Parts: sequence; C-alpha cells; structure tokens
Amino acid sequence: FVDELYSEWVLEDLIEDLNPLKRIKIVTKNHRGEEEARWLAFRFQRVTEGKLVARVLVNVRDITQEVELEERIKADQERND
Repeated sequence: FVDELYSEWVLEDLIEDLNPLKRIKIVTKNHRGEEEARWLAFRFQRVTEGKLVARVLVNVRDITQEVELEERIKADQERND
C-alpha cells in the first residue's frame, strides 16, 4: 500500500479503495487498567511537487461513537425482524 501511495500512476480514488486502515479496531488499557476498544479511521492524502509525490499526509479520526451507533442500529433492526 505504501508503494501505491507514492506511485504517480495511482489515482486518488484508488488510494481510498486500497486503504487497509479505513476502519480498524484497537484495544488499549484506560487509566484504571481496564481494556477499552477504540475504532480509528485513517485517511491518506498525497502532496505532489510537479508530477512526483513528495510526501503523504495522514489524518486519523476516532470513529468509536459512529461504529457503536451502527452496531446498535443493526442489533435493533435484527431484533425487529
């Protein structure tokens, strides 16, 4: 994936589709030592100089609340069915 990020032939839309870190779950310990699951979304944006990709910017968002809401909605729908 990193090679594709720096390839001038790969379109931005394809980078988004290939992204293996669109939505990942990580488990960490909170301040009380309890395990806590968090969901993160990574987005990559290339910075070009001429036709060459000079660097890649990475945006990381915590999407835990979104994922938990989606799971609640899905569970409610399954229960209603």
